[in-house]
Amino acid sequence: MKIKYVQTFWGIPEFFTFNANIWNKTFKRIVNSGYSAVEIAIDFTPKESLPFIQEITKELEIDVITQIHSCSYP
Repeated sequence: MKIKYVQTFWGIPEFFTFNANIWNKTFKRIVNSGYSAVEIAIDFTPKESLPFIQEITKELEIDVITQIHSCSYP
């Protein structure tokens, strides 16, 4: 069995708005801190960032766990 540590997006101010340069540094910091996956609430993530997330997670070889809210919020 392999344990994977997951960093969530909520609570990280850099992820409130999409900026490729800042997000790139933040993703690398997450990986360098020992995390092997990120958890993303798709409904609250800027849509223009989704291709970047796909690219950077593939490049850094980390997994993505998506939160999908089904209660029609917001």
